[in-house]
Amino acid sequence: MNYFGSHPTYGAGEASILPRGSGGRTPFVHDFSLKGAVGYQLSRDMNVELTIDMLNMMNFAGVTAVDENYTQENVLPYTVVPGENPQSAVCADTPNASCITKVIKSDDNSFLPASQISPNFKQPTAYQPPRQVRFGIRFSF
Repeated sequence: MNYFGSHPTYGAGEASILPRGSGGRTPFVHDFSLKGAVGYQLSRDMNVELTIDMLNMMNFAGVTAVDENYTQENVLPYTVVPGENPQSAVCADTPNASCITKVIKSDDNSFLPASQISPNFKQPTAYQPPRQVRFGIRFSF
């Protein structure tokens, strides 16, 4: 996951505030799929095969994507000082209104107030597809 802000020229979600991957990882996604097939020989040269595919058989609903837009404001990239926790610098580890971020707005060079941090940051935007069953028939001659 990343920390994105807005860029004055390129728009929302185009300015990396912290280095790539600083936001951690999305949860591990589990998947268990099954395929079954049975075939019949109708004659010497003709075969028919019936198939069934069960995708995401256990109907897991893992998160596959999150909102990475930290703010909608035009911001400058933050340079992490050696030994500093980058999440603390941008108030990501203590989400409260009294935290003062070290992220600088590119419009007026002021610090980004915590009130302008997106409330949807790191909220799920996509999940695994639900269980699907697919039937098939193949006829060969």
